[in-house]
Amino acid sequence: MKCKKNFLYYFIRQLYRFIKFRIIPEKLFIMYKYKKVFGKYPNLKNPTTFNEKMQWKKLYDRRDIYTTISDKCAVREYVADRIGEQYLVPIFGVYNNVDSIPFGTLPITFVIKPTHSSNRVRIVRNINEENLYKIKKECKKWMKENYYYYGKEWQYKNINPQIIIEKMLIDSNGEIPLDYKFHCFNSKIEFIQVDIGRFKEHKRNFYNVEWEFMPVRLIYNNANAIEKPNKFNEMILLAEKLAKDFNYIRVDFYNINGKIFFGELTIEPESGFGQWYPKEYDEILGAMMKG
Repeated sequence: MKCKKNFLYYFIRQLYRFIKFRIIPEKLFIMYKYKKVFGKYPNLKNPTTFNEKMQWKKLYDRRDIYTTISDKCAVREYVADRIGEQYLVPIFGVYNNVDSIPFGTLPITFVIKPTHSSNRVRIVRNINEENLYKIKKECKKWMKENYYYYGKEWQYKNINPQIIIEKMLIDSNGEIPLDYKFHCFNSKIEFIQVDIGRFKEHKRNFYNVEWEFMPVRLIYNNANAIEKPNKFNEMILLAEKLAKDFNYIRVDFYNINGKIFFGELTIEPESGFGQWYPKEYDEILGAMMKG
């Protein structure tokens, strides 16, 4: 009897997920989820807030370049062409098949990600202490995903699924480095988001271009103030080069003792469902986004 109940629960859950993510039309899905998060429907005819404009972009702004820059493999060539390959994190390989990954010849430490989605990453500090079966199982699960269905971010829909293995970046304390995210509006940086301790106790600070702390929150709590990174002006220059021709884009970098590495380009942060505090920042940022 218990097995039958478990099977029925699993079946209903999978059916619900299939209808929710695969059957419900894009616009209806976005309207429903936005209402669930913000307590109201988005104005898609005349969007004014940052998050409303993100939802409008998903539905009506579908340039091929968005797919290119969202692909963690293809974006490397895009970045190399614009700012130089010296800013790219070294990679050990890109694979179409999980079983073809030569784990036995990889370094002890590395980072493994799918090229076709977001927020999917496995930090491997010592491959000899890892369960290889679990790593492969996780990678195979990634390969079956189409990340588009979770938030209707169109740019992910047609990316070729691959696994990319990168060198692990470590700061002077032996930790994953700070993640500097430059929010660029109409090719100009307006503010910088710094993610701290992403894989431990995740916190997040915001600074203006003069590196003055901004009393703003997005999902995570603020951390203690941090110092302006070395070669900050170079990061500004690089970010604005990559932001050229976009009315909004977020450009991510790591900075290890002045050595700058490109992280990623993001078109719709938090899939356009991020809650800003104070709430008026949603309107303030929306006003910055022209076109």
